[in-house]
Amino acid sequence: MDAHQALESIAKEMVTTGLYKDEGAAVRALAVDQIERKIATYQMQVETFEKKYGCDLDSHSRALEGQARMEEED
Repeated sequence: MDAHQALESIAKEMVTTGLYKDEGAAVRALAVDQIERKIATYQMQVETFEKKYGCDLDSHSRALEGQARMEEED
């Protein structure tokens, strides 16, 4: 079973169990959930760096602009 078939099967099951009205809605919900998880992960990373450097990401980026070494940019 390839990824497309697996996703289709999952979406059909979500419709069959009554969670969603159609397969499109089920797939959209899965996509939104995945995107929200990624955003949460990136937000946690940003918070970690903000604590590490003692300023928010925008301020830190402006401070390094045009003068940062490659390691600092990364």
